[in-house]
Amino acid sequence: MTDSALIKFEEMKPRDLFKADMVTQIIAQIEKKAREHEPDLTTAKGRKAIASNAQSVASSKTFLDKQGKLLVDPLKAQAKEIDAERKRIRDSLDALKQEVRQPLTDWEAAEKEKQERAAEKLAWLRGLPAFSVHEMDVPHIQGLLDDAQAAITDTDAFGDLADQAEAAKLVAIDALKIKLEERKKVDKDKAELEEFRRMKEEADERDRKELAKRKAEKEAEEAKARKDRAEKERIEREKKIAEEAAFAERKRIEQQMIAEAKEEEKRQANKKHREKIEKDIADAFAKHCQGIEDAAAVLIEGKIPHVTIQY
Repeated sequence: MTDSALIKFEEMKPRDLFKADMVTQIIAQIEKKAREHEPDLTTAKGRKAIASNAQSVASSKTFLDKQGKLLVDPLKAQAKEIDAERKRIRDSLDALKQEVRQPLTDWEAAEKEKQERAAEKLAWLRGLPAFSVHEMDVPHIQGLLDDAQAAITDTDAFGDLADQAEAAKLVAIDALKIKLEERKKVDKDKAELEEFRRMKEEADERDRKELAKRKAEKEAEEAKARKDRAEKERIEREKKIAEEAAFAERKRIEQQMIAEAKEEEKRQANKKHREKIEKDIADAFAKHCQGIEDAAAVLIEGKIPHVTIQY
């Protein structure tokens, strides 16, 4: 054992260490010894002592675990050998069991397959009439009826289900015969309806053509009337436009002449006004100015009418 362990075990054999309650006592001793140490964190020596105490606990653990392994390794090897023989026994006897039972297993499988086929055939017979007459045509329904009538329902094919199969066969045949007649009636009614629709469509087409012809003739007459009316309206409209244009031209000339007369009158009035202003200015200069040198003073003093000076 390592010298760093907390407890000395040199005098004890591995088997003695793992007797009842011995492990509990050993752990208690290790705990007591480890917890007797007073930790001192203030010095490097104290901190080293704490680490050494923890390492002693680890060393004790390693030693005890190794002693236990020395005891259990041979037991594990023996258990492994026994488990291998147990597996060989199971495999050998399972194979023998399957071998001696195989004839019965094969018979059961064959019987199961036979029963499944019989159940499928029975379900097929029962499902033959399960359709709407609008889903299948006459040849298809006739084929199903032929299949139902040809179906074999003896015990070789159905076993214990033979009676049920025969009853399902009879029900299917009766139902298929009814559906066959219903389908034939549906086809007959459909053909009659299609013939009626064809005749109606032909009559409707004739009526549409006749109606279209009358409509075209009426539209042609209306179009001609509209054209004649439009032509008459166009002539009247153009005549009116021409008259309005002539009137407007006369009115324009008249207005132009009036405007020109007014403009001339305005020009004459403006001419007289200018002449009056010019005369007023000339008279004022003649009255107040003895020479050209007096003109500026006269203007500044505002003695000249119609003339102002702005600075």
